[in-house]
Amino acid sequence: MVANNIDFGMFTYAGECAVYGIVVAAEVLADKGMSEDDQIQFVLASLERLAKQPDYEEATDTAVREAVFEALGFFK
Repeated sequence: MVANNIDFGMFTYAGECAVYGIVVAAEVLADKGMSEDDQIQFVLASLERLAKQPDYEEATDTAVREAVFEALGFFK
């Protein structure tokens, strides 16, 4: 479940949950040794795939990408 204070800029709760899943997966991969560059590529590719699904077109919006990268700690 997505915490109430997390906002990735998706239009629906289901979209927020889907993006949160991408964030969690990226964190797990980072914990397993994935480089930051590969982690970024994973996130971008995952958001692209999500955006191709009906009702999730906004997944590649700049605001969504920035929120994801902020959640992953890339903007310190």
